Amino acid sequence: MNTTSQNVQKLGYQLEREKVLESIDMLGREDLQFLNTLIVKRLRYLNQMEDALIISGLNVGTKVRFDDLKGQYLEGFVAKISAKSVSVCCGNAIWKVAPSLIERVV
Repeated sequence: MNTTSQNVQKLGYQLEREKVLESIDMLGREDLQFLNTLIVKRLRYLNQMEDALIISGLNVGTKVRFDDLKGQYLEGFVAKISAKSVSVCCGNAIWKVAPSLIERVV
């Protein structure tokens, strides 16, 4: 795609966003709460899809790393995989980690 068509596409996207913002300004409390519910559901769905994609690339025994609560990376091996978390064995400790926080070590 050339630069001109990219700029036109960006402009179109920007105009659509402006229309959405104008529409939101006209909504009342009940409609805004309904819209909020839809947005939250969509974000949860996207997070679930992202987690599923990450989990699909892991197997028990895969070497991974993640950032602990102190801001340091811990490395270990996948011990167990469930729908919402991955158990990672780091030495003598097993951490239950959200898939979105895990990086595969190559």
